[in-house]
Amino acid sequence: MKFSNPVQSSAEVSGDSLKKGDLLGDLVIVTPTSYDPSMQTDYGHTTALFAGIIVVDGVHAGKTDPSFAAFGNLGKQLSAVALGENALGRITSGTSSEGRAWFGFDFSSDPVDVAAATAAASAPAAPVEAPF
Repeated sequence: MKFSNPVQSSAEVSGDSLKKGDLLGDLVIVTPTSYDPSMQTDYGHTTALFAGIIVVDGVHAGKTDPSFAAFGNLGKQLSAVALGENALGRITSGTSSEGRAWFGFDFSSDPVDVAAATAAASAPAAPVEAPF
């Protein structure tokens, strides 16, 4: 499996708060699928990136979400990945100079992370519920 790895780290971007705390520190595969240039949020209109994600490790390992939404820092960083390409990394967090929390993405090309992600991506998906 191939992963895009733009050079910008989450520490290089600061800005608006995101509600992605459930995945903080988890290794995830992110595949951007679309953009909404003017999505309404609690903070006003913003550009949103939508992506499919597979959680590789951490508390939520094995979870998938086909419509994960990313705004602010996280969205800016993930927008460096072309639609349909895979990115591998960990959700990070920090605090801006104004005291606002932000979330970012630290891209990974670590061979151990790549091996775990490749195995997770090729594992069969568990059924959501039994067919009977």
